[in-house]
Amino acid sequence: MAIDYAVNFPKNCGNVIDMTNEQSKKLRQSKKLRQTNRRCLLKIIENLQSLCRQGQAIQGDTDTESNFYQLMKLQGRDDPALLELLKKRGGDKYTSHDIQNEIIEIMAHEVQRDLIKDIGTGFFSIIADEYMDIDEQLDGREDFLGFYNIPNIASETIVQAIKDSLIRLQLSLSQCRGQCYDGASNMLGKKSGVAKQIQECEAKALPTHCHSHSLSLGVKDATNNCQILFNTMNNTNEIVKLVKYSPKRENLLGELKENLQYKDEEEEDAAAAAGLTKFSATIGGRFEQSVLRE
Repeated sequence: MAIDYAVNFPKNCGNVIDMTNEQSKKLRQSKKLRQTNRRCLLKIIENLQSLCRQGQAIQGDTDTESNFYQLMKLQGRDDPALLELLKKRGGDKYTSHDIQNEIIEIMAHEVQRDLIKDIGTGFFSIIADEYMDIDEQLDGREDFLGFYNIPNIASETIVQAIKDSLIRLQLSLSQCRGQCYDGASNMLGKKSGVAKQIQECEAKALPTHCHSHSLSLGVKDATNNCQILFNTMNNTNEIVKLVKYSPKRENLLGELKENLQYKDEEEEDAAAAAGLTKFSATIGGRFEQSVLRE
């Protein structure tokens, strides 16, 4: 028995060198696959970052018509591995909507942490219900930190949401030196508004009525005092509601615009054949068309 085993052992186990080479080959293939997958994942992250940075939509009517898919497809011309990833059925492609949202959320948290790091131990102000451009000069600087969903717009609810967000961002309310809200009573009310409640916690957080909101209110009052502008704005608003609130009328308007565009192209061709410029050929009758285009 022992002799038979010793004789047949080399036949059963095979060549040790061949087995080692085969194992090395599998390891090399596995390493190459990991490198390819890592490169594809980095491309996915870079594409999502680029689309978010430019404010472009990621998804489309279908996955294949989305900006993300088309961008990946374009880069696949130089990297066939990306095309293979897009054509892959099932498995881990890291292109699903859930994974995209998770990657975007991770990037958003990273940006948020960088903003908080810039604040450091310095002073800051709270701006709610307000959008401002970021100014990196020597003036005050505004940074957007996020949207927060609240169940209602009661002043107590908003104050609690602000405090909770500051805690999550590791910012102390004692460092707050300003507040900026619109003029609603729940925000700037003298007795129980958000600004009043925040100032009770930190007296140095001085409230300010949003300048953009003040300007909007001023323009509205000025418009109401001018009968021509008042009628124009009201008529425009009624026309918009007349069209937008009815799918049938909105479709009719779309057909009318297409017909006008087709007619416009015919007139331009005729004008070009007559040696006329576009301006001289169309200056007389385009008022109603310009209104429809707008």
